[in-house]
Amino acid sequence: MIGLEVSKVGKIEAMYTFSTLSRDEHKERIHMSVRFTLIVRFKVQETAKTELINQLKEVFGHIEREETFIEASLQQDREDPTSLLVYEVWRETPESILENQMTRKYRKGFEQAIVDLKVERTPSWYVSLAEWKKA
Repeated sequence: MIGLEVSKVGKIEAMYTFSTLSRDEHKERIHMSVRFTLIVRFKVQETAKTELINQLKEVFGHIEREETFIEASLQQDREDPTSLLVYEVWRETPESILENQMTRKYRKGFEQAIVDLKVERTPSWYVSLAEWKKA
């Protein structure tokens, strides 16, 4: 069986798997090896921005210990300080993120804060096609 894996430099590599796993188990293993990037855009009122940032710091204190989490960063728009962006990289599919990660107990407070602070949240999923890094 041939699966696809995205390497650290962003190219797709074939990997050959020979085992007694079922077809569905192979599919899950293949999907779990792919890196996905989640971009979450937040639009927040200036008066709620500090609290949202504190909530993000708290929830990412837990997220960074997740096995499939790779990295994340919080960005602010230079021209609109009420526009924030979280860049997350996961070694997990969007479907498994929704099933496995979004249901964690430590997320409850953050999810409630999104509602209470009237934050607009827009998530988007991306797959890496290429990466460039300074040598």
